[in-house]
Amino acid sequence: MAMRNPVGRVNYEPNSFGEGPRESPARGYRHFPADEGGPKVQLRPDSFADHYSQARQFFISQTPPEQRHIADALTFELSKVETPVIRERMVAHLLNIDETLGKKVGHALGLETMPKPAEAAVATRQDLDYATTGTSP
Repeated sequence: MAMRNPVGRVNYEPNSFGEGPRESPARGYRHFPADEGGPKVQLRPDSFADHYSQARQFFISQTPPEQRHIADALTFELSKVETPVIRERMVAHLLNIDETLGKKVGHALGLETMPKPAEAAVATRQDLDYATTGTSP
């Protein structure tokens, strides 16, 4: 939950415009001081590093008209971005979700060459289909 709203052009990091808000160790997460045996650790599952598979699963679960609508909406919103390198960076992320989606948005934005897909901590799962979501297109 946000405790304050930073002012400025961007309020997240990493960003392309310099320093943004940083985690404050003095005010951040603290363990509850309870007597327990063994070490306390904060662990994230390996799946936490997978940033694209859920988005891919959602996108491929859509019907072709819905997929076109998503691509058109992304194109519209990214066309408002004033910094070309940020547009390219977003297309690089879209390529990890779905190659066709990334290429369609990139061409619509007028990118002369497609960027390489963004470096992913974990490869996007290709074995997921819409049936595993419990819904159908």
